[in-house]
Amino acid sequence: MIHIEKRKIKEIPLLEVYDQSIKNEKAPTIFFFHGITSMKEMNLSYAYLMAEKGFRVVLPDSLYHGERGKRLQPHELAATFWKIVLTNITDVNTLRKVYIEEGKIEEGRIGVAGTSMGAITTLGCLTQYSWVKAAVSLMGTPSYEQFALEKLNALKGQITLSEVEIAEALEQLKPFDLSKKPELLNGRPLYCWHGALDKEVPVHHIQKFAETIPEGSNVKLVIDPNGSHKVSKEGMYATANWFAEHL
Repeated sequence: MIHIEKRKIKEIPLLEVYDQSIKNEKAPTIFFFHGITSMKEMNLSYAYLMAEKGFRVVLPDSLYHGERGKRLQPHELAATFWKIVLTNITDVNTLRKVYIEEGKIEEGRIGVAGTSMGAITTLGCLTQYSWVKAAVSLMGTPSYEQFALEKLNALKGQITLSEVEIAEALEQLKPFDLSKKPELLNGRPLYCWHGALDKEVPVHHIQKFAETIPEGSNVKLVIDPNGSHKVSKEGMYATANWFAEHL
């Protein structure tokens, strides 16, 4: 039986989803991050599919979302987008350490995944943490700097930043930009799903990145020709199956 446990760890609200048989056992663990304006509960369908395959799945609320929300308007969330992403990247390591202390993680079998902002978080995690064994990006981009510039241009008139402030912000993102350091992937299995018609996170970022990865690497890019900024059922099932195969 699949169990959903509501927890708060180090001020991070989360749902922990697992088969009752592994409740207090070491198990392969997946950290799954939601998208902007979403919340942890909205990804329970993913968690169920993965938990059915024997994984412990941890769904955190991102900063300013869900139980951590501040009732920010969408344009206000957009202005704090990168702060949220970088906080996610810190949070996942905080959570990992606690689960190790609790004896619930099978070290060497840790995955990270997410949708949209959560997928961008996932790709950033691959630049920072060698302990991530496998990952899934659903509608994400590894191109932190380029994507940030595109979004800044789109928000002109809503956000006023000087050239110096923009340069400082981009400099802060450089260490997390996997597109600039694809070697940090280091052969780890990465599944990427994207809709060809996605206007929120354009597909060209992940396409260009995939072209830089040598043939034979464990990277799979699936582009749904009719997909927009919403993951298909096939993408959901593929996420669980990817981890079943590679984690």
